[in-house]
Amino acid sequence: MKTSIFVMANLSISKGMKKKHTIIIALLGLGVLYYFYRYTPGEGGVFLTCPFKLFTGYDCPGCGTQRALHYLLHGQIDKVWQENALLLPGVLLTLVLIGLRWLAPNFYQKLMQRINFVHFIILVIFIIGYGVVRNF
Repeated sequence: MKTSIFVMANLSISKGMKKKHTIIIALLGLGVLYYFYRYTPGEGGVFLTCPFKLFTGYDCPGCGTQRALHYLLHGQIDKVWQENALLLPGVLLTLVLIGLRWLAPNFYQKLMQRINFVHFIILVIFIIGYGVVRNF
């Protein structure tokens, strides 16, 4: 039987601790979203500079994500797509997985068990490919 990389990484912690961790992560996430909503990358606030772009001059697959997230929170979808085309599908996939985990936990568990290392490698190759293509 194949074991998912997600199942292997699952640590055994109590339900109470899981709930506390979920609340803490949710609050931190909301804080980060507020920061990206409030401040525009490149114009104010403290934002990270991409080391890959700094050293090579080329965009990495993640370049533009901070600006794209800011635009997404302001509903400017066209600008999101221009800054980083991977953000929209990534956000949609994340929201679907979170929804499945909360609304259909049995289906989510079965889905995570079917995801294996090959799927992970395909995703990494796709992201690297996007990084190469976006520079031409």
